[in-house]
Amino acid sequence: MDKVRKTLEKLWLNKNEIRIYLTSLSIWQSPASILWNRNNLTRSTAQYTCQSLVDKRLFNHIKKWNTFLYSAENPEKLLTLLSKEYDELEKKMEDTQSIIWDLIQIKNKKSQLPKVKYFTGVDGIIDLLNDALIDWKDLYGYFKSDIDLNWEVLSYIKNDFLKERVKKWMHSTLITNNIWLDIDYYNKNLKRNTLCVSSDDYLFHSCMHIYGDKIAFYSYLNSDLSGVIIENHNMAKSHLTLFKLAFEQARLQND
Repeated sequence: MDKVRKTLEKLWLNKNEIRIYLTSLSIWQSPASILWNRNNLTRSTAQYTCQSLVDKRLFNHIKKWNTFLYSAENPEKLLTLLSKEYDELEKKMEDTQSIIWDLIQIKNKKSQLPKVKYFTGVDGIIDLLNDALIDWKDLYGYFKSDIDLNWEVLSYIKNDFLKERVKKWMHSTLITNNIWLDIDYYNKNLKRNTLCVSSDDYLFHSCMHIYGDKIAFYSYLNSDLSGVIIENHNMAKSHLTLFKLAFEQARLQND
């Protein structure tokens, strides 16, 4: 029963509503007086709670003998209501996504100074990586592999970041020093094109992503959890040109 109560609390019911809802399920149709007596509630609290459950479409009520009789809806109604909320939320997500570009166009473009954000710690690096998913642009850059990588950030990249990137059809083009990557890392189905370069000649000491008008520099070593995002159109385009030159050189070395 504790599991039932805790789950209902996570939905949209307060403790009084849960008590009366569960009582009504067990006795079917009854006046509010029975419900408040069984739950040691005041008359006004019970009547208010019953009406609240009616408004939430979890209670039915009919008037009989100058009083209202209440009965709980079948438990399956909870799933129906949740499904409707999910559909409404999905529609809001779609509507919001459709106006993001319009909002970006409205954004003040007079300032030519680069916008810079700093990030530290595990949560900071995860926020930095998540920024690319929010911008929804293809990724270009390099990354460092090391035995000292923070396992929480690495787990986020493998289990959350990668899945969301693929789901959004964001392609990534990367260079790394790590020649021991799992073969799946090169899987084109993951919308990823990765090349390796020798760490003897080209050693990366941190990671970089270029996406849209942004450049993210970061490290997720346990000894260095820090990063910065610079937002500037010309800087991003210049770094992207340099990256493409480096990637072409890496491709020739791998042929």
